[in-house]
Amino acid sequence: MKMKNLRRLTVALLMAALPLCMAAQKKAQGQAQQKKAAQHYTVQGQIDGLDSNHHATINMTGKQKHHVATHDDGTFMINAVEPGSYTVRPVLAGYRFTPTFHTIAVRDHDHTGVAFTAHRVQATKKR
Repeated sequence: MKMKNLRRLTVALLMAALPLCMAAQKKAQGQAQQKKAAQHYTVQGQIDGLDSNHHATINMTGKQKHHVATHDDGTFMINAVEPGSYTVRPVLAGYRFTPTFHTIAVRDHDHTGVAFTAHRVQATKKR
């Protein structure tokens, strides 16, 4: 008789604890999703060949859109980038760039070394 009562008590305790375990698991899953969603990274690069005081605009399109200007030394940094695929393209009147764009994949770390070379374009005379 004591074994039956002990089994009933054990089953009752397990049934009472089950909703608490499920709630804790759901909370942990929600926290993991929030952490994953909150991950942001940095994309960094440089443009060589710009004349002094000339700043190109870096347009990055894909999952998000970012637009930043290069620093005096031609470097650029784009912050708060979510994981995804992006196209990075420099723009500045009077210049062409090689390559014309980079396609990058931001996954689980910062992305560095996005490099371009600027080439001055000669203005054409109108006839």
